[in-house]
Amino acid sequence: MKDRTLQRQIVRLIVFRVVIVTTLMGTLFAIQLSPQGEAVPTFDFIYYLAGLVYGLSVAYLLLLKRTGDSMAFVYVQLFGDAALITGLVYYTGGIASPFTFLYLLTIITAVIMLYRRGGFILASACGIFYGVLVDLQYLGLLRISGPPAAGSTIHSPYYSIFLHFFAFYVVAYLVSYLSENLRRTGTILEEQRGHLADLQVFNELVIDSMSSGLITLDLDGRITKVNQVALRLTRYEETELMGRKILELMGLPERYLDLARRKLARRRLYRFDRKVTRRDGVTIPVGVSASRLRDKEGTPLGFIIIFQDLTEMRKLEEDLRTRDRLAVVGEMAADVAHEIRNPLASISGSVQMLGDDDMVSEEHRHLLAIIQRESRRLDRSIQEFLSFARPAPLMLGRVNLSAIVRDTATLLGNSDELLPGHRIEVDLPGEDVLLEADEDRLRQVVWNLSRNALKAMADGGTLTVRLEPPAEDRVVLEFTDEGHGFLEGSRRQVFRPFAGRFRRGTGLGLAIVYRIIQAHGGRITIGNRQAGGARVRVVLSVSGRPLAPPDEAAGDRAGGGWETQPINIREEG
Repeated sequence: MKDRTLQRQIVRLIVFRVVIVTTLMGTLFAIQLSPQGEAVPTFDFIYYLAGLVYGLSVAYLLLLKRTGDSMAFVYVQLFGDAALITGLVYYTGGIASPFTFLYLLTIITAVIMLYRRGGFILASACGIFYGVLVDLQYLGLLRISGPPAAGSTIHSPYYSIFLHFFAFYVVAYLVSYLSENLRRTGTILEEQRGHLADLQVFNELVIDSMSSGLITLDLDGRITKVNQVALRLTRYEETELMGRKILELMGLPERYLDLARRKLARRRLYRFDRKVTRRDGVTIPVGVSASRLRDKEGTPLGFIIIFQDLTEMRKLEEDLRTRDRLAVVGEMAADVAHEIRNPLASISGSVQMLGDDDMVSEEHRHLLAIIQRESRRLDRSIQEFLSFARPAPLMLGRVNLSAIVRDTATLLGNSDELLPGHRIEVDLPGEDVLLEADEDRLRQVVWNLSRNALKAMADGGTLTVRLEPPAEDRVVLEFTDEGHGFLEGSRRQVFRPFAGRFRRGTGLGLAIVYRIIQAHGGRITIGNRQAGGARVRVVLSVSGRPLAPPDEAAGDRAGGGWETQPINIREEG
């Protein structure tokens, strides 16, 4: 940047030199053409001098491409100008020449281009050129047109030399002082301009990075500035909002602006909720905060409106109220279920005693067996319901998940859940998989998921339980079967209580599984295999810390040919 600036200054110097010479030549030519021109001496030398200057200017322009912005090139031009001016002074009367003021132009130019040091060097050079010329003129070694110094004394040449030296140095000093101050001020202004631009960009970034919509208004309530969030919330373009009244945007009556002024006169912030109709016609609830916009002296300039979309907050509040109601109902249901178990145990015991009586007929004995069997099933359902409604705190410890899978497979292989067409395959890593968890709860998870897989294969099939080696503080347990899979319409309901798929089930098994995995900070995903059957994938933390939210990483989508379905209780209602 500095190099290009000096190069432009060199071009201006060349142009300025041509303009000065052309102006001087034109002035003399006009004087000679005037009626009084006959009395004015002819200075043919000026025309030769003008031609020389034009030629040098062309040469300087050609040399500029080679020398570039060399300081030496500037000194050469300025010393040349001083020499040309000395020649002009010589041919126009020497000590009596009216053109000695041209030295000052060269000195000023030197100060501007070469700063104070260059200005004093050129002032010295001009003084030396002029002093030598006057001395030679005074000593008679140079022939000057006209009387060299009519009526002068011996002191006149030295006085003139001293006066010019003094003038040259004073001009160099004053111009350099002003130039340095001007340059310093320009540098400060340039830095301030840069800081101001950076600050403006920073402010724009801060405003546009806000999570809330921001609108500034003038004193009449017309929009003067909006950020990107406000445009996104309202679905308007910036040009459509600028100059529009905020009352129109928010559907408020005209008197509301006066009400806001009165509110803000007593306090710094005025907060209210309002429904706003977006450009696409959708009405959304927003929370609005209004405050005064003032300058640094405290003079009111307008208003600042900050607003947020409360749609999600309203949903969360409604969900929270629903959960509170459901929690109360759940507590009541749990109490009722607990109270049912006591008389149910009495009924079951009484029926058993009646069944042992020899006086009971076979028909009645059969009915009593049905009552006893259904009582046990009802008791089991109540027990599972209580486990879901009132989960006990986790008892964390070092758990061998490999051993849990092996034990569960052994128990299932010897239970009545296993049909003749069923097969259970277990795929475990070479080393035991240890993690921080509640052992009893994990056994319940493996048992419930394995039983559900067997129930889904009513006509037989293979249940595969695969445990992957731990990686990145997580372990994956996968269950695959060859049953009918999850129905598309009911996939998001499988973990809801009492949403069981099996005729003789309670509908609480998978709900309890989800509750346990959620309590451990893990994740569970479900999907259907392309070859048929279902796949359930459980991801748990080895260290016991909750896992990060799913980001559809490869680890949660492995085993191509099937889709995962994260379950979210809140979304289910």
